[in-house]
Order: sequence, then C-alpha cells, then structure tokens
Amino acid sequence: MAEFTVQKSGNVLYLSGYLEDTTDFAPLDAHLPDTKTISFKKIFSFSWLGLQNFVRHLTSLNQDLCFTDIQAALYRQLLVFPELGQRIKILDFEVAAYSDDGRQMLPMTMAKATSLLEEFGCFAGNLNGIMLAASLDHLCRPAVGSAVDRTVRVAFHPVGGEEVETYLFWYDYASFALLNVESCAYAQRSSLLVIEEMMWRTILKAKNLHFVYKVLVADDEVDFTRYSSLYQEMLNYSNQNFERIFAKIRSFEIVLIKFEECLTESDGSLADFVGVIQELIIALEGLSPIAATIDATGAEIGEKLRSLAFVSEWRTALTEHFQQSVDTKGLQMINRKLKLGLNIDTLSQEQVWERLGEVFNELDDEFSRCSVALQQFDLIGQVFQHRVTESMLIKSMMPDFVSQNVSLAAINQAVLDQVGDRLVTDLEKLGLKFFFPEVEIENRQRAAAGDMMFF
Repeated sequence: MAEFTVQKSGNVLYLSGYLEDTTDFAPLDAHLPDTKTISFKKIFSFSWLGLQNFVRHLTSLNQDLCFTDIQAALYRQLLVFPELGQRIKILDFEVAAYSDDGRQMLPMTMAKATSLLEEFGCFAGNLNGIMLAASLDHLCRPAVGSAVDRTVRVAFHPVGGEEVETYLFWYDYASFALLNVESCAYAQRSSLLVIEEMMWRTILKAKNLHFVYKVLVADDEVDFTRYSSLYQEMLNYSNQNFERIFAKIRSFEIVLIKFEECLTESDGSLADFVGVIQELIIALEGLSPIAATIDATGAEIGEKLRSLAFVSEWRTALTEHFQQSVDTKGLQMINRKLKLGLNIDTLSQEQVWERLGEVFNELDDEFSRCSVALQQFDLIGQVFQHRVTESMLIKSMMPDFVSQNVSLAAINQAVLDQVGDRLVTDLEKLGLKFFFPEVEIENRQRAAAGDMMFF
C-alpha cells in the first residue's frame, strides 16, 4: 500500500505521500481534535477516489477545518465536492496559468481570488502578462457559492437573440471536460500504482509457493520473468500515457483562455468564438486514441494476470500431499520460505497447513483486488469515450448553427442531454452539478453517488 503519513506542527497537520484508492486515513484521527489546518504541500500523488474517501472521512467527523498548500490539479478536483465551503474552508491553492514563458503554477489565496472576483467578475483577464486557466467564480465557489453574476466584464455581443449565458456555457463545458480528463489521468496513475504493488506481492507469493510445490510435489519449472517484467512494463506505460493525457490537459486549458478572450474582448467576433469551439472539438476527439490505448493495456494486463491462475492448482496438489505425512524438515522449509513465523520447536503439520491455506487465501485476495483495480481502465475509457461522443454531436450541429438553422442554445441543451444520459461515475455527476448547478440530474443518471468503485 502506498505510504501515507501525517506530521503535526502546532495546529497544522501536514499530509505526506499518497492519497490513493487504498489509502488508510486512520492515522489522521489521533491528530484531528486540535487540528485547525491541513496542508497538502507534501502530497506526491492522488486519485479521485482517494480524495473522495478523504473528504468523506473528514466530514464524518463533523469538524471545522481549513485546507492549505493545495496543488492546482488537486484543487480542481476538490472543488466539485459540495462539502467544501461548509465545514471545510480553503485558505490557498495553486492555479494553472499561462504567460509568454509558458505554463506555470500561480499561488493564490482565497482572499486574493475573491478580491479579484469582486473587482473583475468571473474572468480576471490579463494579470500582468498572466492568464488564469480557470474562472474566478469556479475558484471561489467554496467561499462565495454559485450565485455570482457571471456577465460582469463579458463584452461579447450575442447574435440572433442569444443570451450571454449561452456563450458562457462553452467555457463551463470545456471546464467540465478538463476536469474529467485530468481526474482520469491521476486516477489511472493511482490504479497502476495499486496494480503494481499487488503484482509485486502476488509474484513474490507465487514464487515462494512454487518452491514449496517443487520440493514436496513435482519438480516442474515456471518462468516468472514474464510476470516480473510486467511491473516495468506498467511503469513505462503509466509514464508515457500520463504525458499524453497531460498534453491534452494543456490543450483544454488553452481552449479556456481563448474562450475567455473571446468573451471579454470588445472586438470578439462570432467567427472567433466558433473557431475556439472547433479547437475544443479537436481536443475532445484526441481522447479517442488514448481511450483505445487504455482499453488495450487493461486487456493485456488482465490476460497476464489470468495466466497466473495455474498457481491455484498447486493448492489441490498440496492438499493431497498434506493428507499424508510431511516430515519435520519439510515443515521447517515451508515455515522458513513462506515466512510463516511459526515456532520451530512446536511446529506441527496442522499448524503449517493452516498457515499455508492462509497464504493461498491471501494470493486469491490479491488476484481479486487486481481484477477490481483493472475495472478502472474500463471506466476511464468510458469517460473519455463520452467526451468523444459529445464532440461528434457538437461537430454535427455546428454547421447548422453557422448557417443559422439552429440556435446555440439548442446545441447547448443537446450537449447537456448527452452528458446527463451517460453518467456512469461520481466524477461526472459531481462535475456536472458543479459547472451546471441548475441542471437536475438525480433522475437522469445511470449510477447514483457511491455506486462506482473508483470514481
């Protein structure tokens, strides 16, 4: 299990390590009663489910807390939890921003963000050569709620009787897509971390059991190198695919900045706005090959895991062997090789067989956990494919909008309907509710909150 530690200094609790799917948050409890602030500064990796479990753990304690030192990607995901702004307050965070020097992480206090919101409205614009890849009303949601006049500073002149909010929809939808892509990137990295650790333990147990099997039953050979190499293969895949998805994250952030420029510049034209929608379509379409790679990799890992099923056959053979007498030397060998921890002076066949059975059960549990973890590959593929399907819908309707045969509001509603009809994860549900608070989705979603294992 990935390491998660806490360190207390005054009334500040510093988290360190990993907020992953399998993280045990029990170490928090002893420190929380006199804790006022939780720092995320030393968090190295996190996943959607890890954050969800963390927030739910804290809110179950019914305690007022403040969060500080929040990374940009982590904050983007934390934002959609409705618990923020209630018993959990935000002190500061990072936000992705762009300048002539490229992408950077800009430190931001909530006080500064709300001040900018009051001064400029939801779009901060050019801040000394820096553009935020997020709107201030989104960043400030935990502090100010969703009742914000989003039309302040919007200079874009709607055409054809459209409302300003009709154009703001596209900024929100691009933000929703970005949330999905970024969350899936971190969730998959977390899933691979879980599988890597489980595979390492599984192969180690299998090797030790094979040694016992060879000595007691049959001297056969098993090439474990094909399984041992899987760890490095998954690590290489994780790094490569994360970089591919991260490039997409940057594409969506740039789309957000271009939407903001169209909306806030007085000379912004409809043609420019449609051009940015086309860029959004391209970014969404680019998820298709990534989804295909994710599906193929999940299938490959699953196939290799299933090919280890022969280990279970050793249990039957050893069961038959233990029905006969096993000498003391054999019992000591099993105790030593499998690190059973039994007293060699009182070693009995019954004791060894009971512990050996527990080792096989542990191995079965590892196989089961790996199989469950692999389900996340399918879920991520589905989330990506949902966004690709939405891009196809948008692409098919845009020519009619340009020729004024369909309104932009009609396209917006079609996109929302498409999103609402294909909700399979908590991530999508909470994200949709965050960016489109007015949408009623309780009776439209296919999966209720908490139904999915990983999202």
